Formats: sequence, structure tokens, C-alpha cells
Amino acid sequence: MLEDKIKWNTRYKNNKMPNNPSDILVKFQNLLSGGVALDIACGNGRNTKFLADRGFMCDGIDISDEALKLIVNPNINTHCLDLDICDLKKNMKKLYDVVINFYFLDRKILRTIPDLLKNDGLVFIETFIDDEEYKGNIEARKILEQGELQKVFQGFKVILNEEKWIIRDRGERAKIISFVAQNKL
Repeated sequence: MLEDKIKWNTRYKNNKMPNNPSDILVKFQNLLSGGVALDIACGNGRNTKFLADRGFMCDGIDISDEALKLIVNPNINTHCLDLDICDLKKNMKKLYDVVINFYFLDRKILRTIPDLLKNDGLVFIETFIDDEEYKGNIEARKILEQGELQKVFQGFKVILNEEKWIIRDRGERAKIISFVAQNKL
């Protein structure tokens, strides 16, 4: 959607996005020994660059061409695609050793991730999750339901499944889930 592209281009032009890699990638970097990786909604490439520095050839997808301009690395191929309408199976015609998806939720894409992973491939996900105690102002379609990841990744070996509270950049509380699993299908 054009509105999404404008919103994210503005945020990246104004340098409003983090540059450090995700804590769960850093924590589990011992599992990351090279191969091919896909970063869904990669933004400025903070996580993609982390993987590329560890020997991965990476594909990074994002709607923001401004964000993708910030990624200059010979081991990273960027793709400016609208994930709301993109068919990842059709556009990404290979299997990956690692698929990462941080703070972007599209259930159609989420259900596609197992099909994009090689056997023994790893998935890293971090995003918002529903909590009965606190209803924030995040759109419901952008929040995982309890147990949703376990259903999508049924048969995978779960390495991390941790929920915690964070304070977002606008000062509001939100509950997130950090999830790492390995394809054993």
C-alpha cells in the first residue's frame, strides 16, 4: 500500500529506527554458521547485516526503498516488495537456512515460512503477542494470538519461546514474543 511505503520511508529518512541487531540473534549467534538467509521486512538491514557478517548470503525484503538504500553489502540482495500483496513462495524461489521476521505480522506470510526453510533450517521471530491483562493500541491484525506460533511451527524443535514486556519508542507498553525454532519436518 502506498500509505505504508510513505510512512516507512519517512521513518527511515528521519532516522527513527534501531540499528543494532535483535537481542535474540546475538544470543543465539552460535547457531548461525552461514548459508542463505531471508529477512522479512528487513528495514535498514540491522539484522540482515548481522547475518551477512556471519557468512550468510542474504535476501532482504521491505516496502521502504529508503530503508533498502541503507543496506550496502555484497552479501545482501534487497527486494523492494509490498509484503501485504507479495507471494513469497513465488518471489523467493529458493530454500533458506535461516528466515527471520521481526515486528511484521502477516499471517499468510507466517504460514509460508515453514515452506521456505531447508530441513534443519532456523526461524527467528519477534513480534507483538496478545495479553488479556493489557490491551494496547496496536491493531489486532498485527498481534499474535497465544499459541499461534506453536500451531504454525508444529513439528519444529522449539529453541526459545519467551514472552516479555517492552516499552515502545512512543512510551507505551507492549507484550512481545521471542521465538526460535528449527525445522525437523
